[in-house]
Formats: sequence, C-alpha cells, structure tokens
Amino acid sequence: MTADGDGKEVVFQRVGVDRMGEVLSVLDEAAQWLNARGISQWPARFEAAWVKEAIVRGETWLVTTGDEVAGTITMDWSDPLWTDADAAGYVHRMAVRRWASGLGDCILDWAANAAQQRGRQVPAAGLREVQ
Repeated sequence: MTADGDGKEVVFQRVGVDRMGEVLSVLDEAAQWLNARGISQWPARFEAAWVKEAIVRGETWLVTTGDEVAGTITMDWSDPLWTDADAAGYVHRMAVRRWASGLGDCILDWAANAAQQRGRQVPAAGLREVQ
C-alpha cells in the first residue's frame, strides 16, 4: 500500500474522458498557483484538447487520498523531444492540489515504479522503495 504523510491510502486511478473535468480542475488550480507567484511555466487555464489524447491513450491518472482527488499525472512512453534517450517514461502534467502539498514525492515514486515495471531504465537515485 502507498500512503501519504497522514497515513491515508494513496490510490492511482487511470481516467477516462468522463473524468477529464477533474483532471483539468487539478491542473488549473496548480497553474493559477504558479501564475500568482509570477511563474509562467503553465497557462492560466488548460484546454480539454491539450489533455484529451493522453486520456484516450490511457496515460493519465488521478491520484486520490481519503476518497478526495489530490493530484494528477500523465505518463507518456515516448517523447519526440527526447529521441536520443533510451526507452524511458516521461512525466507530464503532474500536479497536486494545494491541500495535498507534499504528495509529489509519492507520485514520482509511483511513476518510477511504473517505468520500471515496463522495463524502462530508472536511475538508482530516482527510485525509492515504496511501502
């Protein structure tokens, strides 16, 4: 079982298009938080078209703790910007709700495990044992 800092179970749910609104809500909250701090890494709001293809491919997940949506992550298995890299998993659009601050480590551990399960190379420092 994977648990958050409060000991609540962390659940990763692959999402379908029917849950796109929840994904967009998490991404928009994170984008607004970044933009309020002068960080222009993401747009102020995400458009559905930007996430739909990854959802249809089954690469987008919602992360819940205590039955509440706490975050989202998209794991792509190829990336045209990294053609010189060996087979890897690519984390895209990872975000957590402000109340779930600190959950990022758990999400990245999950992503490293997902990559390893697919036979992708994971640096030893990038994979901590998840209990």
